[in-house]
Amino acid sequence: MKKIILLSALSLNLVVACGGGSGGGGTATELQGTWNTTCLYNSVWDVYETTRVTFSGNSFDTSGTDYLDSGCTTVDDTYATTGTFVIGQSLTTSSGLSAKEIDLTIQTIDGESFAFVFYDIYRIDGNKLFTGNTGGFDEDEHDGTTQEKRPIALLLDLPNTKI
Repeated sequence: MKKIILLSALSLNLVVACGGGSGGGGTATELQGTWNTTCLYNSVWDVYETTRVTFSGNSFDTSGTDYLDSGCTTVDDTYATTGTFVIGQSLTTSSGLSAKEIDLTIQTIDGESFAFVFYDIYRIDGNKLFTGNTGGFDEDEHDGTTQEKRPIALLLDLPNTKI
């Protein structure tokens, strides 16, 4: 479950999904649209994964698939989440890059009601969306479980590409 929460929240590894949005009220943000990854290795969880994140207004939908192989053919796990988000202040990451705070409220996981706020950061560089490096739950002082534990570094090896 911890992995699902972390992945859903934009690792947005968002989190970072599912195209089709949850209707999303609010004004469009720079995140508006659909972002995805295609068969990337996630060293935090030692899996290959594909993800899709769609932002609409202040809402997001995510879907992801974990694979056991580098060709992303042998499925290990799948997940889907919905929720809302609030963009916070700009900041400078530990590596000197600019980023913004984002607070994600996860409302459903795989169709079941769920309530969890994940505190993350993100950076958009061209058509790439990078999110915070959490190091995994309970493994890092910047795991995103509280405002004080918001990531201070970006996960640069798992970009989401705008489609």
